Amino acid sequence: MALTTYSANKLLDHMIGKTSFAMPDVFLALYTSAPTIAGGGTECAYTGYARLDITGAQFSAASGPAGTSNASTNSSVLQFPTKTGGTDEMATHWATFDAVSGGNMLEFGTLASSKLIQTGDDPKFAIGDFDRSAS
Repeated sequence: MALTTYSANKLLDHMIGKTSFAMPDVFLALYTSAPTIAGGGTECAYTGYARLDITGAQFSAASGPAGTSNASTNSSVLQFPTKTGGTDEMATHWATFDAVSGGNMLEFGTLASSKLIQTGDDPKFAIGDFDRSAS
């Protein structure tokens, strides 16, 4: 996982007491091309797709040294809406945002394995399959 420039600046300002940073609602997105620290990439757009509203209750508390894998993992299934039409898409990356559409990208990463999303598929992360760590 990598923080975007937006998140890194917000967290640093918060940690040095410059400004407070209230944790926003967080939405998980799937990508067909890699985002960068500046944002970018190509978000999935299949018919039926929507970002997934995620909460802290769906993840384990962070543990272990910074930079280690599995610092926090999903403790419930994270399931996107079913693809009901449109062109097949190969999801390769993920990102989180502070809005259900548009908004600021907070973090991003590469999927452990790419997923071809076809009509009838409901992309999901099984319990323990979505790991996040900070370094």
